[in-house]
Amino acid sequence: MNGIQRKRNGMKKPVRRFTLIELLVVIAIIAILAAMLMPALGQARNAAKDSSCVSNLKQQIMGFQSYVDANDGWLIAGLNQRTGSENTHPWSSVVASIVCGMPNPSLSFASAKVSYPLFSCPSEPQPIGSSSKGDFFSYGHYAVNALLCGYNQVNTTYRPRKASSVTRPGIALTILDTVNRASPYFATIGNNPTLGCEIATRHGSGAVRLNGANVHYCLDGQYVNGSYLDGHARKIQRTEWKEFNGTLSRDLLRQGYANEFSL
Repeated sequence: MNGIQRKRNGMKKPVRRFTLIELLVVIAIIAILAAMLMPALGQARNAAKDSSCVSNLKQQIMGFQSYVDANDGWLIAGLNQRTGSENTHPWSSVVASIVCGMPNPSLSFASAKVSYPLFSCPSEPQPIGSSSKGDFFSYGHYAVNALLCGYNQVNTTYRPRKASSVTRPGIALTILDTVNRASPYFATIGNNPTLGCEIATRHGSGAVRLNGANVHYCLDGQYVNGSYLDGHARKIQRTEWKEFNGTLSRDLLRQGYANEFSL
């Protein structure tokens, strides 16, 4: 019987359907392919976050350099303060006033109730805000190196300096990821509760976080991002913070300039 005759007689060509086993095989193949692609997708996502963080640091250091050029070569201290009677100006707010148009640089981001993407690291899950509201990081996810930039102009232990005192700006680490939620500067490595806990190695695989009183510790991550006084930014591997007598050294914070004050 040909096709025309079947059609005339109301007969349809049989349709082949997948068997249950064939469907399970297809599902298994899709699952295997997805499992193979997931690590690659995760790596691509992390790479994008890292790239965004490094871009933030490059823009921050450009704003930092603009301030230095306009203020007789003075670096921005962690809590910039020209005289004892003047309000402190957090470095991040000073840079935000230059780059983002923040209206009052004497306030922290938390006090001003503002948050700028430029100061938010995409690899840090805790937001910028006030701790009284359950948020964290009052000054942003980055901090200045206080050993280089100082705490403020009236501090006698960690005094700010001029750019002219920096002999090798290409290795003078200026701004970096921070774990301290309540401070705009970074001067210590810390080895309690665990080795190198205050290095903000929030990037790469293996980053485990632990909440302290004012610190959102990053444990065992692969690297921290930082920018240098000459304007470049890069990944700094955790292993670069050299171990000394079982602890991690802050030597990377002390390179490129003469130490003019006690540490």
